[in-house]
Amino acid sequence: MTRENDMARENDMTRENDMAREKGVLEKREAEWNRVSNEIFSNCISLKVDQHTIEDQQRFYTEFSDVFDLWTKKKNGYRGYEIAALHVARTFGDNKTVKILDFAAGTGLVAEELLRLGFRTVDAMDCNEKLLDISRSKKIYRDLYLVEPHPTALQRIPVNTYDMFLSAGTFFLAPSYPGAEYFEEMIRIVKPGGMILLVTSEAYVTDQCTWNDWDTIRAFEDRGVLRAGHVIRGEAYRNGHTAAVFTYEVLQTQ
Repeated sequence: MTRENDMARENDMTRENDMAREKGVLEKREAEWNRVSNEIFSNCISLKVDQHTIEDQQRFYTEFSDVFDLWTKKKNGYRGYEIAALHVARTFGDNKTVKILDFAAGTGLVAEELLRLGFRTVDAMDCNEKLLDISRSKKIYRDLYLVEPHPTALQRIPVNTYDMFLSAGTFFLAPSYPGAEYFEEMIRIVKPGGMILLVTSEAYVTDQCTWNDWDTIRAFEDRGVLRAGHVIRGEAYRNGHTAAVFTYEVLQTQ
């Protein structure tokens, strides 16, 4: 019995040591995340984002893909994915058969919430292979598209395919992130009467963020192609940030 007790204590110590080692590795990874993200990403208030490229951003996402979910949710307090999913539910109600494109899907945080709410016809599109592999492993998407970070990426999708185009945590963030230049293709792939839903931080859509081309978006409205909804502001987005939720109804196909 003593030998069994000794073995049990040894196993407990081994597990504790393993947990401590894993915690140390994770803390180191998160410390690296904070350091590198501060170098590569700044919000538009600091006006440093235009100094970095898409390649910089994607190297960052690839390098830290192993702690992406944990850091964004637990450490950064990110809620953009929850906000997006809840707005989908408010838009479509009991109609769970709608087809949704989750653009810049990353590791699938939005789709996990959508699945929990009963929405099962969701496709993913992203330009980062590592993040998309994580999404694939979760088995939460119908189709997954690995694409180049350019508006032409959407050209592979047939006209009038989706009831909603959504993107959380990506649009308007910086000059090298998606913005108005994507709208023509977004409108083309959404059915008339369908919706575009974009969730971002209020900090990225202030007057200081001069890269945002609102005139191009308004031109679609003036042509009767698109109808903008009221921008919903103020929900907790992530630590120190509140959300800006943009909704657009597609009135006719481009």
